[in-house]
Amino acid sequence: MSMTSNLRPFLLALQCIALACLAGCGVSSTEELKTWLEKERKLLGAATTAFAPPRTFEPEAYALAGQGDPFASARLNGVDLRSPGASDVARKPSAYALEFSGSKQELENFPLESLHLKGILSQEGVRVALIMAGDRLHQVRKGDYMGLRKGKVMDISATAIVLRELEQDASGQWKPKNTVLPLKEGEK
Repeated sequence: MSMTSNLRPFLLALQCIALACLAGCGVSSTEELKTWLEKERKLLGAATTAFAPPRTFEPEAYALAGQGDPFASARLNGVDLRSPGASDVARKPSAYALEFSGSKQELENFPLESLHLKGILSQEGVRVALIMAGDRLHQVRKGDYMGLRKGKVMDISATAIVLRELEQDASGQWKPKNTVLPLKEGEK
């Protein structure tokens, strides 16, 4: 009981403070603010203009409703869906699909940046490139694949290897890109 009797004056004081705070937030008028704003506008000479009401939206009927979806992925890829046989073109696999279907060669597990051309040999008139991948030396011939982007060896010259890598564009099509893996200075 003595605990509640000790808390009673504290709670009474807290209630009085809360009432005083609420009394300060009593009814207020914005008239003083409005008169100050009018006075400032007159000093600055600012003219107030009314805004025009927004235009109402009037939807139009889609005139080409029966001619196919304008947002079809085949149309975004540049295939005209209205022409006969266009759906066959849209379903036709990429020219590079066969390259993805085969098993991976060992050098396809390495990023191209980590592969180093160490030298070029010629065996029976056929050039062979020596590629260092990790701690092993690999022989690469024309037609082999290397790198993570399906880089096909197109040419082996005395100073470099020319690769054709495949990159997918925004529409999902595979596009070829030539990359050169040069022989470093001092390595022959």
